[in-house]
Amino acid sequence: MLNIKIHKVLANLSAKKRNRFNKYLLSPYFNVNEDVILLFDAIIAAYNHKSEAVVKKEDLWQKVSFEQYDDAKFRQLNNKLLALFEDFLALEIYQEKKLTKPIFQLEHLKAEPFPVLTNQLLKKSRKLVERYKELSSEYHMNLYSIENLYFTLTFDFQRKQRKVPKTEKFNLSKALHHLDVFYIAEKLKFLYIQLFWGAYFEEEDPSLFKNRILNLLDKGNYQNEILLQAFYFAIRTLTSPNKESYYHSLRTIVRKNFNDFNEENKTFFYDSMLTYCVRQVNKGNLKFQDELFSLYQDAIEKEIIIKNERISPITFRNVVLYSLRTKNYEWAESFIKNYSQYLQESERENAINFNLSRVYFYQKQYGESLFTLNQVNLDDLFYDLNGRTLLLAVYYELGETEPLLSSIEAFNAVLRRKKLSPAAKKRYKNYLKFTKKLAKIGPYNTKKIGQIKEELESESMVNKQWIAEKVSELEDGKKRKAIRN
Repeated sequence: MLNIKIHKVLANLSAKKRNRFNKYLLSPYFNVNEDVILLFDAIIAAYNHKSEAVVKKEDLWQKVSFEQYDDAKFRQLNNKLLALFEDFLALEIYQEKKLTKPIFQLEHLKAEPFPVLTNQLLKKSRKLVERYKELSSEYHMNLYSIENLYFTLTFDFQRKQRKVPKTEKFNLSKALHHLDVFYIAEKLKFLYIQLFWGAYFEEEDPSLFKNRILNLLDKGNYQNEILLQAFYFAIRTLTSPNKESYYHSLRTIVRKNFNDFNEENKTFFYDSMLTYCVRQVNKGNLKFQDELFSLYQDAIEKEIIIKNERISPITFRNVVLYSLRTKNYEWAESFIKNYSQYLQESERENAINFNLSRVYFYQKQYGESLFTLNQVNLDDLFYDLNGRTLLLAVYYELGETEPLLSSIEAFNAVLRRKKLSPAAKKRYKNYLKFTKKLAKIGPYNTKKIGQIKEELESESMVNKQWIAEKVSELEDGKKRKAIRN
């Protein structure tokens, strides 16, 4: 593919959006340059019918002009097409935002009055506000803007004309309330983001975010504003993770009002709940595994995890993992089969093999797990580290001590080379240390088993739940498969 921005955009554009952009280009209101239309057609035809390697600038230019190829003019024409596409994107959003259009219409009346339209558009805008009501900060900003324009186009205009205002009174406190809700909601959202991604932010004065805003909500202000309450409880799941009531309050609000939240906030609050549950499980609070699985099922049903016909590989893996940890094995296999199509094609095969290997492992089909795991490409850091983590567990379950110990040494060498945080390296190294201890201990060595169990409680590591299960098995006297020396 030619290294030109607009070419890359058009080559990856969905057929639906491509057709809409074509109509946009054909409209003389937006575009009067026929050469741009010809270039668009040439690009689409070239990437539809030819391999990327044979697309040449000169060939495209011949579809546009009878003149000899001119690189400067060709680049200029591509830039014009790109600029039109950028304007098209803005128009697409404008069409989607149901309250943006009436606001702009009223703004125009403020600049260029059309008295015959004023009352009609004011009434229409207020009806649209009720019709498209949603739980979002943007909604409150739009409502404030409409109320502000209502004041400007009625009371203020009449004052300038020295007319007596109508008997209808303007509710200033209502308009300012919506402005406050917008302001507080935005601050709460960014406070949550700052708390979650704290390491990525420059040092901030905490009072800029926390004290005044959270104190208002702590004291019970804005109890009737569902959006603010949801943001508040989401933040508290981060600041007070041991108080589970904050999570349950957030879950109740989201489930009860789900259809009223806009798409962005639906995703935001589900991500907040999932984050809390994952952190609880990682701390050893395993009752949240069932909650996690339930949340993922709910998110799938509500089509939250699929965005633009895509699912992230991280979400895909997590859904499979927690379905397995809750022993929903058949459900996990069905999910892999039905939802792998939403993964990027370049990531699909690896994701399928790795996650199926996990399924087989949990089903105790260790041979199948090992075979499938060997099909995974370890070039990606996640698959390298987690594939090796799973491999050690498979070897342990199979009683393959020699390959297990050899793989532990290889894994240690990988950890020395990889650029990981000290905390991350420690979690993997602890896993290797405990797996090695398990491999060398017999099921009746109660003293050493007790020592390992005691050490395990204070250590952080990957796959800790599995390690704990194996220690319990040894403690109960259960033998592994025959050790092969």
